[in-house]
Amino acid sequence: MNRKIIPMKYDKIEPMSFNAPFLIVYNENKAGVYSSPFGDCKMTVPCKYEELKRFTSDGYFYCAVRKGNKWAILDWYTGEESTEYRWDSYKELRVPRNTKSKFYEY
Repeated sequence: MNRKIIPMKYDKIEPMSFNAPFLIVYNENKAGVYSSPFGDCKMTVPCKYEELKRFTSDGYFYCAVRKGNKWAILDWYTGEESTEYRWDSYKELRVPRNTKSKFYEY
């Protein structure tokens, strides 16, 4: 079997549940994402966020990212920021209807 794996250059790799579609990696205190849809791993979000949390909403996986004191929603598959940085806590995040991830349901 010839599969791509996560390089050994990260300070920390945060383990996720067995069915999570991505892993959070840290380099120099910044967080990024490696997708792992049960195949080859690839970096989809560079390590540039101060904090990154995984959460689910309506059966879909999402990333909450923090820059400064504000949080936003990030598409873990494309690396695109789906909302503005407007929440004070990741627990306050509400997924707008137009940001439903079409890439992975749990």
